[in-house]
Amino acid sequence: MLRIHAAGIALLLSAVGWPAAALGAGPEEIAWMYEPDAVVEMHLGGLSEEELDALEAVPDEYQKGTFELKVNGVTKGVPLVDVGIRRKGGFGSSRPIKTGKSGLKVRFDEFVKGQLFFGIKRLTLNNMVQDESMVHETLTYELFHALDLPASRTGYAFVTLNGVKYGLFLNLETLDEVSLPQWFPTTGHLYEADEAGVDVRPGAAKDFEVDEGDDEDLSDLEALIAAANDKEGDWSDGMDAVSDLGRMTAQWAVERYVAHWDGYAGALEQTPDPEDPIRPNNYYLHSDEAGIFQMMPWGTDQTWEFDALGFEDPAGGLMFNECLADATCKELYLQGLTDIHCANQDLDQGAHAVQLAAMLDPYQDEEDEARRGYSAEEIADEVGNVEGFAVLRAQQLADYLTSQGALGAAEDPCDEIVVPPPTQNGPTVPPPPPVATGKVWIGPSRVKGNFVSTRLNVPGAGKATQRVTTRLDGRRVRACAGEKYRARAGRLTVRCRLPARVRKAFEAGQVKLTVRAGFVPDAGTPEFDIRRLHIPKRR
Repeated sequence: MLRIHAAGIALLLSAVGWPAAALGAGPEEIAWMYEPDAVVEMHLGGLSEEELDALEAVPDEYQKGTFELKVNGVTKGVPLVDVGIRRKGGFGSSRPIKTGKSGLKVRFDEFVKGQLFFGIKRLTLNNMVQDESMVHETLTYELFHALDLPASRTGYAFVTLNGVKYGLFLNLETLDEVSLPQWFPTTGHLYEADEAGVDVRPGAAKDFEVDEGDDEDLSDLEALIAAANDKEGDWSDGMDAVSDLGRMTAQWAVERYVAHWDGYAGALEQTPDPEDPIRPNNYYLHSDEAGIFQMMPWGTDQTWEFDALGFEDPAGGLMFNECLADATCKELYLQGLTDIHCANQDLDQGAHAVQLAAMLDPYQDEEDEARRGYSAEEIADEVGNVEGFAVLRAQQLADYLTSQGALGAAEDPCDEIVVPPPTQNGPTVPPPPPVATGKVWIGPSRVKGNFVSTRLNVPGAGKATQRVTTRLDGRRVRACAGEKYRARAGRLTVRCRLPARVRKAFEAGQVKLTVRAGFVPDAGTPEFDIRRLHIPKRR
């Protein structure tokens, strides 16, 4: 295996005709690694017995190792040495590195300054030992993305360690200064609740770990804590000044729907200990440069299980409970749940669970059963449980929304407004051409609930994009933007979430939306189309 350091990478790439930008390209260029319907190979090595013993003794300390990634047996990028490798895992998921299947963290620039892999610094490899189906996290993050909420991308990797087959892992995108710009124009802070029970309570700012931003100036977090605990006036009014409450409530809606009992909107402790709380858990708080907060999920492996939470059950998270007690915030929460109901009309996550399981099956067969801790029969049983849960939960959600008056009214909240792309033969939308023609078909754009979506048929790997603009108060503004990567030819839908103000103005017929949709292939010429959407006159 060729081994070089970062200092010689650019020179080598130039010599072989490979663009040096491949190593500094950033998260967009590594989208193929987070394609959940594929498995890449990751080869970690170079760890001596002494270094393995050190990882066993001190899990959070990086040791020097080597890294190589392959797709279908072909090396992607340049094999690297002196990368940092450490163990990962908390209560319940921690495993010994020598005899078990330990979760892993890889940091490319830990020992070599500036060393990156396709522009990224870190990898997070979850061992999935608490998820017998191995699909819980993929399905959960898929739902977050379907609602255009900020959340990590996921893929799968089969890992070898020192030449030995180590097992199948979830490759979960790490939240850092490289990945965050995909979702946020600016970042003030990224706070991690890295211990159970950390919440936005008075005096608790110091309990959060500062992953990004100034760790001396926590004034934005202090402002959020003050608003969350303000008992005077309308709670949602105070929160609006420091948070995007619509997106935060949408995250809580997803957590409740997938039964993420160990998340922010998760289960309330039955016998809470004020001195040692264990809820909430598994979440991040992101603030932009203006101090406006959103949340990001984590640790979603114990989800899609039948002992589901009720949609209004008290939670461990203070803000979720305050939201349910506030009429305006609860309405936003109901809108988030309604968005899930509408998304379910396009998603079939039970079927996707079965498809993922079929793809993962041969890789699971390669695992040492003693390392992964459960049998092929147990895996199959849990996949069946996930499939059944998906059906049951969708019905439970519909029943709950009906009881709240959000469904069953004269107008369906999931109604679509379809605007076909212009054609030479009138308004009829032509059927998508076969992808073998090598051409991109950009189909109709739609408005459904809070979302604008465009369907495409693409001839190969690449990224679909959608940018939506409108005119408000006499000036043109960007309403929303979305991207979706596909690793192979086929159909896909790219979507983005409209801000409440824009959605209401559009539904009232006060504004039009301009959609610029297109496809940027990995190889070839990008293609784009522009269309304008408006509410048609009602008959």
